[in-house]
Amino acid sequence: MLCPRCGDLLDTVIDGILECTRCQGIWLAQPAIVRGFALPWPVGPNTWWRRGLPCPECAGEGLTSEMQLVQSAQVTVDRCQGHGVWLDHGELARVLGVQKGEELAAIFRALYAGQPLPDAIAARDQILATRLREAEDRAAVREAEEQRRLALIEAERAHQAELQAARDAEEKQRIEVRHAEEQRRLAAIEAERVREVAARAVVREARDNRRALLREAEQHQRDEERGTQPPSGREPGVSRETLERNAAIARKRVRLCEEQLLEDRAKLASTERDLSIARGQLRKLEDELANR
Repeated sequence: MLCPRCGDLLDTVIDGILECTRCQGIWLAQPAIVRGFALPWPVGPNTWWRRGLPCPECAGEGLTSEMQLVQSAQVTVDRCQGHGVWLDHGELARVLGVQKGEELAAIFRALYAGQPLPDAIAARDQILATRLREAEDRAAVREAEEQRRLALIEAERAHQAELQAARDAEEKQRIEVRHAEEQRRLAAIEAERVREVAARAVVREARDNRRALLREAEQHQRDEERGTQPPSGREPGVSRETLERNAAIARKRVRLCEEQLLEDRAKLASTERDLSIARGQLRKLEDELANR
């Protein structure tokens, strides 16, 4: 008889019970069901909307017959009304309420109460128990490896978090240093502007002195031409040559101040450009510092 699930040859475990060594499904013949279960089994609703497997005994007789899917004890099994029931791996254990690997021993005791287990079933139980222990050991090893992997991942995350915190602190320190440098630069630019304002005041004062000297020289010349005395408040006895010399000195001073003013104006324009750039950089640094 062939396995209805995978097509391999079924091995007889005990009379009326066959097993597929490949998929570990179990075929219960109808006589074994009658002896092993006190009540008719399986009893439950048919799941007519799903297709069942072909009956292996019907197939052996050359017939094509699909088994009915029956819901019993929350397990869906394939039943042929005349030949028996097919249970996939683990389903018989769930029906009998035993651990996986103990289902054949449990059904044998139900069929042959008081008789010792056949060697085949005992050996199979030992093999399954060994496999179960090996599976549990492998699961424990995998669990330990997973725990170690998670621990390594967590340690790496903590290390990366520390590195990121150190990088953030270093970046914040760099931003603060740059901020302080920009503050000093702005202070220097502001001092340059103050010096520029002072230079402009000096130039204005020199121009005013020059105009005053020129007016005084012109007035002295007019007084000499009219033969009159200089007005009170003006120093008498100052010759025209002295006034012209003073005027020349004043003109030279004004020219030097104007040259210095032109140079200071060029510096001021450059300074104002630097000031505008520095203010933009300062605002950017302050925004970055506020976001840290």
